Amino acid sequence: AGVTGWFDLSEVQQATLLNETLVLGKAMQRVFSAEKINTAALGNIVSQLHVHVVARYATDEAWPAPVWGVGTAKLYDTVARGHIIDRLSRELPGL
Repeated sequence: AGVTGWFDLSEVQQATLLNETLVLGKAMQRVFSAEKINTAALGNIVSQLHVHVVARYATDEAWPAPVWGVGTAKLYDTVARGHIIDRLSRELPGL
């Protein structure tokens, strides 16, 4: 509670969050064949510390700009979400 930025974390927590972000980004790059992985911790709307890890492609609507505020969200049906979760779960067995 009360954690709104990286600087609110202890050094150990910072290292853990960085490592988990790197592991997730690498898994997303493999699963989605992403050309680039963007990471961000903005906190402008939701103040609690959270990290966005976004798979990017030169063909995406926002490229090469940030993804926020561009286009409309792509909604996945239950089956598609399940496939994504399964694929990422296999890449991230310890999480």
